[in-house]
Amino acid sequence: MFNFKKSNTLADKKNHKIKLQLKLTDFGKQNIIASTEIADRINLLPTFHLDKLKEILYDPERFTPQIINNSLEDLHADAQGVFIQSHRMIVIYQIYNKQQFYHVLFHELGHHVYFQIIGQALKMKWVKDICRNDKFISKYASRNAAEDFAESYAAYLLEPDELKKIKLKYNFMRKHVFKDLAQIMQNNSLDYRA
Repeated sequence: MFNFKKSNTLADKKNHKIKLQLKLTDFGKQNIIASTEIADRINLLPTFHLDKLKEILYDPERFTPQIINNSLEDLHADAQGVFIQSHRMIVIYQIYNKQQFYHVLFHELGHHVYFQIIGQALKMKWVKDICRNDKFISKYASRNAAEDFAESYAAYLLEPDELKKIKLKYNFMRKHVFKDLAQIMQNNSLDYRA
């Protein structure tokens, strides 16, 4: 287990009262990406996006849903990760390479932000005004509003130029989710542009 200690970003000036107790667990079971590298990447995100999140767990055996739910009913066999809202945790099941890992991590973190961080009014705006747009960043995003948000969140961080092609969604992420800080993940650093 790796206890994560978050440093502040520019976006944290307004939310300085948030204290994180986030654990990165069992990433030593794989050799593709080190816990410290994951922590460095997460450290670049606004602290308020991580508020209430307790753990990010690597679980290639897929034991976590069995322990929590006593079943695998809701888990698709090909799922690479899941956000378990009731336990405020992200579980990563498969890591093929760093690019895939960060996409899954930020996608699941997007679910956390959607369900735990942004308010009901912003969710309704996403569902009624933004998601109804028939343009999606991926085929998976077209499944429902929550998946569209999660895929758009991951794209905002990892493929901002692709998301900019869907201006409505890019602007929503920039203005409402990232609070007017255009944060773009590149080479382990975020580029803050007003």
